[in-house]
Formats: sequence, C-alpha cells, structure tokens
Amino acid sequence: MKNPLYLQGIFNETVGLRDQALAELSTYFENPAGVGEHSDISVELKKKIERVSHLDGVLETLARYYGNANKTDSPEGEASSDEIVTADGAPTFEKPAETSS
Repeated sequence: MKNPLYLQGIFNETVGLRDQALAELSTYFENPAGVGEHSDISVELKKKIERVSHLDGVLETLARYYGNANKTDSPEGEASSDEIVTADGAPTFEKPAETSS
C-alpha cells in the first residue's frame, strides 16, 4: 500500500475507541453507583462488551490482512491487533502477497 497512514489512522482510532469502551466498563464494575442514570445496568454492560468485541474484530482484520512481519511472533502465526506498528510507533501496514489457488 502506497500510503499506510490511512490504515494507521484507522488502527489508532479503533484502539482509542476500544480503550474508551474498556474504561467505561471498568467504571461500571468499579463504581456502579456512579452510573445511577442507567436503570438497567446489565443492558449497558452488554452494549459496552459488544462494542469492545466489534472493535477487537476490526483490529484483528487489520492485523490479518494488512499486518507486518510480526506475524511469526504469535503462537497462531498471525499478528495480533497490537503488532501492526513497530516498537517506535512507525506504521508497518502492507498488503499481503497474493496467493495462487
């Protein structure tokens, strides 16, 4: 891919949204009295958990199809969602090589 900044931006945004949802879940668990305006807390918890699951799916898709050479670092042989950038934070997205059928 000629301009990996698009993918890096999507990755950064998705990680941020996921972290926000995790922080909100943490608040629900650690201080449920602070979330008094929600009468059905289980519904709110489920929504947040589903949001985190969706965002993790986006990150996994980015790692699977546009990940980097770190693919061999994970036990399954695929990059994890947090391995899309190098240690210094530089984007490392690239389109995987086409496989012949």
